[in-house]
Amino acid sequence: NLGLFYGLGLSSPVRDSQLTSVDIAGNATGQFIGALAGGSIGLVQNVHATGRVAGAGGSLVGGLLGSDFGTLIACSSSATVQAGDGTVAGGLVGRKGVQLGGDISASYATGNVSGGGAAIGGLIGEAMQGGTISDSFATGSVTGSGAAPAGGLIGVRTSGGGSSPKIVTSYSTGFVTSGTGAPVGGSIGEDDVAGSGIGNDYWDLDTSGIS
Repeated sequence: NLGLFYGLGLSSPVRDSQLTSVDIAGNATGQFIGALAGGSIGLVQNVHATGRVAGAGGSLVGGLLGSDFGTLIACSSSATVQAGDGTVAGGLVGRKGVQLGGDISASYATGNVSGGGAAIGGLIGEAMQGGTISDSFATGSVTGSGAAPAGGLIGVRTSGGGSSPKIVTSYSTGFVTSGTGAPVGGSIGEDDVAGSGIGNDYWDLDTSGIS
């Protein structure tokens, strides 16, 4: 794991912090990489990051957290996120799941996200196993390559053996593109749960390039 912290547990909440001009680059495959921490199962609240976060192939890369199975409240990242082949990458969180919490609320990402990953999203690379994303947004461009699913808000949404992640009152405005034939979406690149659990989620038709 790479980040200010290796990982954050249930008993280690982080609040009211600013990480500026971060420059983190993983050079090994299969790493969890984020400005704050490689992974978290705890509470992160009012934490913000700027700079650059990059990862090699097969990693989980996020502007703030590589992997988040806890709770995020009022967090943001403007970090540029760059991903290698087979990587899950998001402007705020690489992979979002449910273990002890599972929700993201009132949070956003404005950095550009790029790579030939397994899932590329403006806010979250992959959202899985339930939880709710609410009152959140992404404005950075999302540039995938090859067969990478790319979405302005979320690259891939899947139940992952659990319930469907919900998206409520959230939006994206960034330009979205990927390789020929790859699934792309103004909000969600690849939706494995057929649109269920979505309410008041939208994207900008003009700036995203996705109608």
